[in-house]
Amino acid sequence: LRALADGRLSGVSGFYLSALGLVEDLVRQRGQGGINDVLRAMGHERVVLPAAIRPLDPTHKLAGPVWTASGHIDRTQSAHDTLLGWTGLLSKAPPGRVIVCQPQNHEVALMGELSAETLKNKGVLGYVVDGGCRDTEFILKIGFPVFFSFYTPSDIVSRSLAAASPGRRRMPTPRRCRKISLPR
Repeated sequence: LRALADGRLSGVSGFYLSALGLVEDLVRQRGQGGINDVLRAMGHERVVLPAAIRPLDPTHKLAGPVWTASGHIDRTQSAHDTLLGWTGLLSKAPPGRVIVCQPQNHEVALMGELSAETLKNKGVLGYVVDGGCRDTEFILKIGFPVFFSFYTPSDIVSRSLAAASPGRRRMPTPRRCRKISLPR
């Protein structure tokens, strides 16, 4: 807010960047309890991830602008189409964002070795999924923050289609991740 007050940031975008920086600092310094307290004081009740979604590395904290993704089980798709859909989604993920994924299934992993390495190299801040994770030793080794709800060796190949499937231009925005409302 000092940067905004002394003219280094101006207008709505300047205020947004300043406020986002404050929130990110609060999460890093005080953890989830601090941010929960602030948001509850502001009248926001449903801001905490469900207990079923947990960090792969409990020391990781994650804050930043959100980019949403979704998907669904579709066993009629070929291995090629499911992989193309998933790699298409990964290629569209913008750097400096936290990806929040609602895959609408609890059968397959939507995070693994190749995805984590790709997203980390792109500068994505981390990944939150109401779904499965695999290749956890590798993900821990590279230090990419992942929050997920279960472990499974099952991958998406021929099973799950990402929202950014071939031919889609825009990412649909899931409005909820379990009970948490996500802003548009």
